[in-house]
Amino acid sequence: MTEWKTIVPTDHWEAPNRPAVYVFFLDGEAVYVGQTSQLKKRLEQHGITWGYDGKLKTPWGSFPTTTEATCKFRLSRKIGDWLMWEQRLIWRLQPRYNIKSRVRFA
Repeated sequence: MTEWKTIVPTDHWEAPNRPAVYVFFLDGEAVYVGQTSQLKKRLEQHGITWGYDGKLKTPWGSFPTTTEATCKFRLSRKIGDWLMWEQRLIWRLQPRYNIKSRVRFA
């Protein structure tokens, strides 16, 4: 089984460019769950950076310098696994910024 790995946001993400599911955490709260076929590229597309004012800039807003930001990811071994993991994680974690995907599938 593939294990979860944790990384912190930087200009150059230390992640492989492989299929994965990922979860962004701000101060320990899961705020966004996503899946992709190219992890490193997708993380860079989110545009998470530290601004000149010291604030953490994310697609979901700006946060104070004291905000602890992390991203956990799990690589996939089979095609499509990451999509199934994403839906289960969204349902279980109820992240603040995945509002459209909170419907539970049977």
